[in-house]
Amino acid sequence: MSDLQSLEALQPPVTTEMRKSTRPTWSPREIASRVIGAVVILALAMGLPGILWYQDWKPRQPVTVQPLMIPGTSTYSSSGTAQFAAVTEGPDGSIVAVGSSASDRPGKCGLGGTDAFVVRSGVDGKAWSRIYGGSDDDAFNDVAVQPDGTIIAVGYTKSNNGDFPTNSIHGQGGLIAALDPNGKVIWHKLLEEIWPYPFSSVALAPNGDIVVAGQTESGGGWYGPTGNVLLRFSAQGDLLWWQWYGVNSRIEFNSLTITATGNIVAAGYTSMLPSSDKDYFCAQDQTRCGLVIDVTSNGDLAWAKTVTDTSVDQSDGQFNSVTLSGNNIVAAGDTRSDGGWAVMLGPDGTTVWNKTFANVYGNRSEFTAVTPATNGNLILVGYGVPGGKHATGPGGAVIINLAPTGHTAWTHAFTTQSSVQLQAVTTTSDGHILAAGLAYSSTSGFGDAYLVALNSDGTMG
Repeated sequence: MSDLQSLEALQPPVTTEMRKSTRPTWSPREIASRVIGAVVILALAMGLPGILWYQDWKPRQPVTVQPLMIPGTSTYSSSGTAQFAAVTEGPDGSIVAVGSSASDRPGKCGLGGTDAFVVRSGVDGKAWSRIYGGSDDDAFNDVAVQPDGTIIAVGYTKSNNGDFPTNSIHGQGGLIAALDPNGKVIWHKLLEEIWPYPFSSVALAPNGDIVVAGQTESGGGWYGPTGNVLLRFSAQGDLLWWQWYGVNSRIEFNSLTITATGNIVAAGYTSMLPSSDKDYFCAQDQTRCGLVIDVTSNGDLAWAKTVTDTSVDQSDGQFNSVTLSGNNIVAAGDTRSDGGWAVMLGPDGTTVWNKTFANVYGNRSEFTAVTPATNGNLILVGYGVPGGKHATGPGGAVIINLAPTGHTAWTHAFTTQSSVQLQAVTTTSDGHILAAGLAYSSTSGFGDAYLVALNSDGTMG
């Protein structure tokens, strides 16, 4: 592929054939797990006080939950603090949201560590939730729904047992899973050899192929190599190709979308290194700047664009989400000094407009997601903290409606008795705005996965 350096040049070649992921037999981690289990069971049998009970992993079945209120708000909890990272509408009008759930609520028991979390609310008024994973950390970061209703979720696993056991020598791996409309795992792929780090984003190509973006950082503090990857799978999960970008730059892909012509657009940021690739070099003296790349359906780089905000100091920034507005590209994120940030680029990467939103909610705000509205406008969501960029404390959700020109049509900033953070947004076929994230209660000390459905004008009435 032109202008790209394959990962095979950096390390021994790996096969693109996906090996089946089976639970390892007596791996060191499993031996330790069994030993701990035996010790705890023996301790309980002896009546020793103060020892928590131990339970081998077992799969969880979907749990019936309340369907999504449209318009309105809905919260979903599991074994602990739960949050949604992505939300989408299926072809049949069903709503699917994915994220993670921690095992930190008294009297509740998850699978172990952090669990992948899925909620599906159908048009028939029935809804279910389910946690997935094993005895270590697992999570879903993004979701798409195929025409037949199959749910495609991507994220990561660090578990060597459970629903998606990893055999990786790294102890973790990028995960892509297909679930049927009832939550049953149809197939899953672990890309430990190619990418032992999380997958951040997924999109469906016009021909049904699945495109996935890699991620080198996570809340768990993982830092991968320089560069990043895009991968393309068939609709059935067969790996078609994967390609490496920015060998000499630290690149993060936070989001991707696919154009009508089948090109792949990924957005995130690049951190400048002394020997940075010219395509990913920050224009100003910054440690981080926004990045958008456009590649062909075969993975060849068409163009790469680094972007800074329009403020006087042109502070460090990043894009958290990308979408399309007609033939143009819109990326949204945040800057270190000015908060919320949105940029529109033309099909060739030229800048159409570049705007910051410093005082949407207090001063410390950021946009986490952007999606087109049914009338051609843009919906941006995120959250803010009142009192300034570096303030702490309860925050509020931020929803902005922008015209394609970049002018604000309306702004909706709200709080509940909890601190609300919106991480994802989509618009439904009937025009509603559906945003998802986390509602954290200072009273209980725990958070619930949060969904809010608004009318097209931002109201709930």
